[in-house]
Amino acid sequence: MLHFRRFCVLLVVSWTVIGPAWAGPSPLVRIRFESSNHLILLRTHVRSDSGLFILDTGASTTVIDESWARERGFSADSSTSVSATGGRLDAGWLQTATFRVGPLEWTEHAPAALPLDGVSAGLGVPIRGIIGAGFFQRFVVRIDYRAHALTVFDSTEAASPFLGDTLSIDVADGTPFVKARLELPDGRNLLVRLLVDTGATGCLALNTPTVDHYRLAEPGSAVLPITSGALLAGRAKSCMRRLPGIWLGSRRMIGPVCALAREPEGDRADSTNDGYLGSELLGQFTLWVDYPHRRLVLAHGRSATAPFEFDMSGLSLTSPGPKFDERLVRAVLTGSPAAVAGFKAGDKLLAIDGRRAAACSLDEIRGLFRRPGWTHRVAVRRDGVKRMLVLKIRRMV
Repeated sequence: MLHFRRFCVLLVVSWTVIGPAWAGPSPLVRIRFESSNHLILLRTHVRSDSGLFILDTGASTTVIDESWARERGFSADSSTSVSATGGRLDAGWLQTATFRVGPLEWTEHAPAALPLDGVSAGLGVPIRGIIGAGFFQRFVVRIDYRAHALTVFDSTEAASPFLGDTLSIDVADGTPFVKARLELPDGRNLLVRLLVDTGATGCLALNTPTVDHYRLAEPGSAVLPITSGALLAGRAKSCMRRLPGIWLGSRRMIGPVCALAREPEGDRADSTNDGYLGSELLGQFTLWVDYPHRRLVLAHGRSATAPFEFDMSGLSLTSPGPKFDERLVRAVLTGSPAAVAGFKAGDKLLAIDGRRAAACSLDEIRGLFRRPGWTHRVAVRRDGVKRMLVLKIRRMV
């Protein structure tokens, strides 16, 4: 069965050889990338063209954007309904295709075609596809988030031990799962099975059955209701809640912000696992992803005293194509600083503290809105009229 996980990225990658990373087997290639939201996007060649593809352990198959594939002569042999965050959608199965990233080349026998317009708009850059399980089944991948470097090894030569916490992974439907221990607000400890999802923004999420079973989103709890979703924008309902801590092997991280799913269908309603680890948490480590030997290695952990943060504005932003040069408000959280300031869905951001909004990436703007206590003067255009709004940032989770 085909599963698609959470996508929300913004980064541009070029490949180049960089300095030695470790004393083990020689890598096939080292690729330097730029990162936004801790996620990785690789320039990938397909047929005679190339585009930006998300590198995603949470995708059980490789995906090509539907319209981009059609323009390059692909046609769907068949179609099916697939699970995504927020529900289900139709996907087409394409004929065999060869993919190339730098000097690495591999063949996918049945990549899927899906419309990725919503993903692109959420990131402000054109996303042409998603690299999924086929890549990780062929290679051992070292992701150094601090150095912005991806190192790829031949799976037959990378079997020697790595430094760091080694966690066993269970690969199911082409995606990797690990065991983790959650510290709950009421003092309980919960052992959970979580998807390792480099294609998901955020820190941590729990699926609806787990949330319901442990009553984590009961009325009166300190939760923040939101809507999200990349492929199905605004269709996924969650509550954001901060947990005391999470343990991965011997490593404890304090204050992870957790999305508690409130979905009756889609991949967030899955009862075969408890949720996922997202890129914000995974990005705190140098990460070895080793499907062939069923292990995940975590090295160079973050400071144990640094809590995770969540959006402090209440603005959901989008930047639609084809130019990706507008910064628009998709939605405003009720009772949030943005609602108090008077923002409305459909507002076009013109300037933030005197700087043109179009000159700022969505990632830069979201970063500005994660600083508690800051006040921003934001110029917007609504119904043809320019307005100046004062946004006072505060923690909501």
